[in-house]
Amino acid sequence: MDKKNSLINLGCRLNIYEGEIIKDHLNNNNIKNVTVINSCAVTAEAEKKVAYEIRKAKKNNPKNKIVVTGCAAQINPKKYDTIKEVDLVLGNKEKLISNVWNNLNFAKSIQVEDILLEKKTVPTSIEKFDGKSRAYIEIQQGCDHRCTFCIIPYGRGNNRSVPAGEIVERIKKIVNNGYKEVVLTGVEKFLIWAKSNNISMGVCTNKQEHLAIKLLLQVVQLRSILRNMMQLKKLI
Repeated sequence: MDKKNSLINLGCRLNIYEGEIIKDHLNNNNIKNVTVINSCAVTAEAEKKVAYEIRKAKKNNPKNKIVVTGCAAQINPKKYDTIKEVDLVLGNKEKLISNVWNNLNFAKSIQVEDILLEKKTVPTSIEKFDGKSRAYIEIQQGCDHRCTFCIIPYGRGNNRSVPAGEIVERIKKIVNNGYKEVVLTGVEKFLIWAKSNNISMGVCTNKQEHLAIKLLLQVVQLRSILRNMMQLKKLI
């Protein structure tokens, strides 16, 4: 990334995808001297890693302002706002919105809304992934389950799925840019996405799109079979 900006992605593949969106926002809005830490909160160790990367980033680029975003920032924004090296805390929704970066306001040090109120994914489209041989596509966000030891729904919100036809269009653009491998990513990903898109065949405009969505659904079924086999193996 140019203009002395830096992006540190921690955690899941979804953060990698969203990190590319953040890069675009930094470049398109001519933002300079900013370090963005796209955090993870899946474990206590993950949160320790966030704190470590904040200190390291300030040491390596003392003139850069530090923006903390991602799940750790979404779940506990006040915690990161009190860290002296941090200049701005953005929520998981806010980090994807162009207008937030276009009017970056360090005076308002916490910009985090209640993500459990979100009903849709933020419209995004990334066609190139710098330095990567594979591309990533978000197909789903959030989780409706409330497992005892899992904090992820409070970082990602409830389930919101990207329509199947939109996914096909994104894949077309990525393939046209020369990528031969696409990683479908999300929080609950395949089974939840498939259930959310039961009626999405209606968005297909031609046979190729119809076949592409059928292939996606076959991936869903295969992942379900593999998951069941792994669970069965643990019981034997």
